[in-house]
Amino acid sequence: MKITWWFIRKSFGESEEACRTCFFSPELPDEVLRRYMNEFKNSSPTRLIDLKAMNEIIPLPAPPSDGPPAIVVGAKQDKIVDSEAVFELARHWRVEPVVLDGVAHDVMLDTKWEVAATAVAAWLKETYPA
Repeated sequence: MKITWWFIRKSFGESEEACRTCFFSPELPDEVLRRYMNEFKNSSPTRLIDLKAMNEIIPLPAPPSDGPPAIVVGAKQDKIVDSEAVFELARHWRVEPVVLDGVAHDVMLDTKWEVAATAVAAWLKETYPA
């Protein structure tokens, strides 16, 4: 419930606890966290989640059978997108999800970004061999 309230109030630019809990790992240095918080504060005033618009597109249409390859990446410790959602999206795209351990929601901005980059690079190498 606390995370939902933080989203409603857009607390990520004001509360270190909200920002770190939702998006980053405990290892992210405080000064880097504050820099990201400032970016959140200055970001678009648009709502983060528009439930009405989301309901209009659910369920998602089936992906095209001749579409490009897809990768679905999630994190075990993600506080925003839970494992159930990751597996549901992977089933939708008919792929096995890549589930990373020990990374936060905003993994590409966090301390363990290389874990995600390595996983994506491995998928690209397997999907598009040289």
